[in-house]
Amino acid sequence: MAAFSSSLPILFTYALSFLNVGTFWNNHHHMLHAAMHVDGKVLWANPFLLFWLSLIPFVIRWIDESHFEALPIAGYGIVLTMAALGYHCI
Repeated sequence: MAAFSSSLPILFTYALSFLNVGTFWNNHHHMLHAAMHVDGKVLWANPFLLFWLSLIPFVIRWIDESHFEALPIAGYGIVLTMAALGYHCI
């Protein structure tokens, strides 16, 4: 039970990240569904967004391995900020 209790913070981080990615996914789907025209800017913004979202599992593992040190937490914030910028560019 102690091992499970010690894993709760990273489990919560994973669940929160899953909700973040799900929100990006749903909003992206609805936005592109409503789009009348897709240009080169959108085509390049999509992989930019996908790249930053793909880093989320990496930074979560980094956070876990470092036991919630400041640099990995800042890295997580940077990854989510860059994903938000990518979404904004679409």
